[in-house]
Amino acid sequence: MRMTMQYYRANSLMHRMDALTKFLWIILLGVLGFTISDPLLLALLVLALVFVTFALGRLPPAMVFRMGFYFVPLSLAAGFFQMLIRSRGSSVLTHLGPLAVTSAGLQFGMVFGLRILLIAFASLIFVWTTDPRDLIVSIIYLRVPYRIAYAVFVALRFVPLLENEAAVIREAQSVRGVEQVHGRVESLKRYVLPLLLSGIRKSENTAVAMDSRAFGAFPTRTYVKEFHWTISGIIFLLIFAAIGVALIYAAAQRGNLYAR
Repeated sequence: MRMTMQYYRANSLMHRMDALTKFLWIILLGVLGFTISDPLLLALLVLALVFVTFALGRLPPAMVFRMGFYFVPLSLAAGFFQMLIRSRGSSVLTHLGPLAVTSAGLQFGMVFGLRILLIAFASLIFVWTTDPRDLIVSIIYLRVPYRIAYAVFVALRFVPLLENEAAVIREAQSVRGVEQVHGRVESLKRYVLPLLLSGIRKSENTAVAMDSRAFGAFPTRTYVKEFHWTISGIIFLLIFAAIGVALIYAAAQRGNLYAR
């Protein structure tokens, strides 16, 4: 299973929710992530996302862990860097060479890393459980011109296509006995040109298909599936809104509300 940054087809509760509700859920989590400055409360939000991933989304653990290998080290590195540069005050915990680590710096580093992990994890859940076609129909429901919505759809579709194309190129080179390269720079040199040519070819084919179907000739258009709010999505959003209110209240009581 190589799917990482594309829609994963399944019949779970998250997949059956409407795309607009899940998009509002992402916005809600972003607001909570940057409002709450308590590491413990942010960690509880991340644990809630773990529950959503496996219990409500029924996503394969292998796919989730594969992306975790990218985002967890990124959040740890970002949090460590912020811990060093934001360590101020007299409550010094330890020294890393000439740099002092304070309790305030440690707390902010943990908050910063958890914020990155929260937003990245929630965005991945949204991508994995939302059909791009449903997302575009929901965007058009918000009175966004369908030409702009289709541009978003093409961008979302091209990312997994290029990912699959890179896998095909790698396997084709392996069959032909081409020696494997090590390091990101060498990999970029080998894959950039074939991926660029493939992307140009797919763009030309898409443009020809759009012209042949008179795309953009009329101010409005019809759709096979119309947008409808789902009861499960609304309930899901309201539950997280209630959780968010409780966490904001707890953060205010602990004096950890909105610290930049």
